Amino acid sequence: MRFRFFLVLVFGLLFLWPENTFALSISPLRQEFILDPGSNQTVILQIKNNEAKDLNINFKILGVSQDESGRPVFDTKTNIVDDWIQTPQSILLKVGEEKTVEFKMTLPKDIYPTLYSFALVASASKEGQEIGLNTDLVSLLSVQVAGLAQEKLAINNWSAQSRISYNKNWQFNLDLKNLSNVRLAMAGDLILSNLKSQVVFQENLLLGNSLLPGTNRILEPIADMETLPLPMGIYSAEVKIVYGETRQLVVDKIYLVYLPQWVVYIVVGLLILFSVFIGFVIYRRKNKKR
Repeated sequence: MRFRFFLVLVFGLLFLWPENTFALSISPLRQEFILDPGSNQTVILQIKNNEAKDLNINFKILGVSQDESGRPVFDTKTNIVDDWIQTPQSILLKVGEEKTVEFKMTLPKDIYPTLYSFALVASASKEGQEIGLNTDLVSLLSVQVAGLAQEKLAINNWSAQSRISYNKNWQFNLDLKNLSNVRLAMAGDLILSNLKSQVVFQENLLLGNSLLPGTNRILEPIADMETLPLPMGIYSAEVKIVYGETRQLVVDKIYLVYLPQWVVYIVVGLLILFSVFIGFVIYRRKNKKR
């Protein structure tokens, strides 16, 4: 079962319906650890009840990944949780009470060195009320398992939505995949050039936040050249992306044709005139035979 939350949930804000309001706080909102395989770590959270009634608090752990636009996706089907993270027991928080909760981690000795991301969730309910997702507080946990870092970014797809463009707004499809065992920060450029290798347009790409290991990022860049003088012809569209701590570069290039609409109108008009002329010639010949 997958739950998609707004990004503010990632930073631990409480989502509540007006008629079922709780005043519950959790800290810290985010923790990061670099751990060796086979090591142990205790993750500590502070939870406080600011509500006027006692609250029952239950805990769960969700896996965290990214969707294709870079937004967080929370997943309850995380086998890793059962393997090496121990979920705390339920607790009762009195009015104004603050308690410390411990999540105990034991990393397997043969664990793959990569970045693991989780959401530590505290679900609150008043006496006699059921727990709902609208009462969840979230603290993010990132665990980078030590090992040889392998940085690799692949461009799965770089294409134009149309190989022949009749206007100056060119739309593209970009699909990136992180083949690394670490998260990757990315920066990129879109460069359009004519057949003489002269750059006619260049713009920074908005690639979003860091890309988690094994995830894809799908974007639709647009080159808006309405104000530029652009002769018809063949152009190259090149995407250059720098990624990771080692600042590696990945490049891809495609070609497309720009054909202004007025050219299309002229060609269509000439074809119509040519058709009329041919029809007229045929008509004249038939009349002469009579």
